[in-house]
Amino acid sequence: MNEALQRAAALGKSETIQELVRADLRDRDYENLSTGCRLREHAESEGEGKRIVCDCVDREPGLVVDRHLLANEAGLIAEGALIAAFATASSHILIHVADDDRTGAGAIASAVEELRTAGELRDDVAVEIVPGPFKPNLKGYEDEPTLVLNAETFLHIGRVLRDGADRYRQTGTPESPGSKLFQVSGIVNQPDIYELPLGITLRHLLEAVCEGIKDGETLQAVIVGGAKGACFKEHELDLVLDFDSVKESGGTIGAGGVEVLGERDCIIDQVKRRIAHACNVDCGKCSLGREGSYQLREIITDMTRGKSRSGDLDMLRELGRSMQVGCSCSVGRTAPNIILSTLEKFPEEYEAHMKRRLCKALVCGQYVTFHILPDLCDGCGACAEECPEDAVEGGRRKIHVIDQDSCTKCGKCYEVCLDLQKAVVKAGPIKPRTPKRPIPVGTWGS
Repeated sequence: MNEALQRAAALGKSETIQELVRADLRDRDYENLSTGCRLREHAESEGEGKRIVCDCVDREPGLVVDRHLLANEAGLIAEGALIAAFATASSHILIHVADDDRTGAGAIASAVEELRTAGELRDDVAVEIVPGPFKPNLKGYEDEPTLVLNAETFLHIGRVLRDGADRYRQTGTPESPGSKLFQVSGIVNQPDIYELPLGITLRHLLEAVCEGIKDGETLQAVIVGGAKGACFKEHELDLVLDFDSVKESGGTIGAGGVEVLGERDCIIDQVKRRIAHACNVDCGKCSLGREGSYQLREIITDMTRGKSRSGDLDMLRELGRSMQVGCSCSVGRTAPNIILSTLEKFPEEYEAHMKRRLCKALVCGQYVTFHILPDLCDGCGACAEECPEDAVEGGRRKIHVIDQDSCTKCGKCYEVCLDLQKAVVKAGPIKPRTPKRPIPVGTWGS
């Protein structure tokens, strides 16, 4: 218990930082900088109220890595934060936890209190648990020098000091030592959060760890790195999952999100959702990141609405490459990754949406219509009850019909019928034959 803190105290401040440098520990975020070097820079900064921020809030939709860490590793995360404060002579530790993560907030609060009771928390260090995500700014927290790291990085700080740099480096690769949490979702048999050594291949993760692709599904692509990652096709599954290999392939490991897409997933829709997230979390420091993310989102959104222009693809490439080298923060620099990656590997998807106004996966609403198959409809009326626009016509024991002029393509009729007759279907350019008006059940085709 508390071995990491005790060893840091025995080593002293500068030697504690040097131990992290010897371990080649790198931040578990989107930039993967040297953690030891960042602590050294913070230690050399001037200020009596230096801050350490432990950001334990999952920033991307669907990711729960930080929640998982707080629920299972709160003790070592707290030790890592205290070690960072000790090594850099910081007087304040702010631990940001999601507003609705009561379990995590309770776990980290208990861990801090245990350290206090054990006498490991110095009197000159204030620890505060803050609800909500940390909001970065140019001057630091309350205009004081501030070092921000995420929960997984503090966990690894604790491990390095507990186990020693040499033992820590026995896991992972020489350039990316240690392990990484991966949250795998999508069409695999065993989606979950896994902690694995850096240096395994994407194929090993999907086939050996997640037990392969579900029966009846066909792998289309894998997005590694969440909202700011890159897209990989089946022939690229031998990609090595370490910081540098993924970056050289146009992406980032980031928070560890790995989404496995099948043929029923639309690549353009996936891109749209990710670039929309980038707009919401952009720091706003530079106009290139702020306005560039907005322009990328608008161009991609227009593709799903039949509003594309002839120069849109060139604009995406030019703006995306400019943001990768010119934005002031990692959010802006990594936001175009998914666009540039899919432009290279799925040009046919962009062409279909822009020129043919076709979504093969039948996901993008502008290119999809809903129809009720007369051979399957039993006239239950559930679809009509769910429709917010009264676009479904019919009556008791009547084959229902969707008025295409009134339909807003919300899909509620489709969703409710999935649990019943499965009579409502999506269609692209080729439409099923249906009656023009409601007729009695059983009379279609007679």
